[in-house]
Amino acid sequence: MGFLTGAIDENTHFAQGDIRAIESRLLQKFTNNLALVDLVKKWAVEKKATPGQVSLAWLMARKPWIVQSQAQHKCRICWKISVQIM
Repeated sequence: MGFLTGAIDENTHFAQGDIRAIESRLLQKFTNNLALVDLVKKWAVEKKATPGQVSLAWLMARKPWIVQSQAQHKCRICWKISVQIM
């Protein structure tokens, strides 16, 4: 579960030793980055997908060598969304 899936928000507390607790890329401008998460969630509703699928589709559209490891029916959803993003 990652940031763009909406699983991490301002109330998230990471366990001791979890790199995300000290990762500056995640912590800098955290509140501003939550606006991106809200946008991904909105796109997910519009595309009838999950935020994770939209995030993965965006990655697949930008870098063709990225391969996802979800079930086949979910792969079709990600591919369809990635084609629409391009």
